Amino acid sequence: AIIHLIFSPPECTFTFDAFADDLDEQMYTAFSQLNAFPTAFFAEGDLLAASCIHALTRLGYRVPEDISVIGVDNTRISQFTTPKLTSIDVNMREMGRVAVERLLRLIDEPKRPVLHIYITPFLVRRDSTSAAKR
Repeated sequence: AIIHLIFSPPECTFTFDAFADDLDEQMYTAFSQLNAFPTAFFAEGDLLAASCIHALTRLGYRVPEDISVIGVDNTRISQFTTPKLTSIDVNMREMGRVAVERLLRLIDEPKRPVLHIYITPFLVRRDSTSAAKR
């Protein structure tokens, strides 16, 4: 799992095991070694973003006053963080519906041409983001 620092050099990309028992400690250690902080963290999942908020709070940063945090998936955990997590909803329900529909059509017509379907994600704004600080 990856946490990206927005508008930062590539060496400011962190890789963490989202299911590690010491995830919060790994983040705390990695973040405490940064010389400068970006305006926002973008985590590839809500669980990582929630741990990010916890680590930043331990380091004395205020979310979103000092730094914004954004997750992906819009899972229930996004509603239980403090502050509540802004998340990108990738519309998994619609993806699942379309996948099942497509699978049933392929079973009926195996030679049917491949379709490329785009499902638009959407941003669910909550309290973990604010305007960028300059």
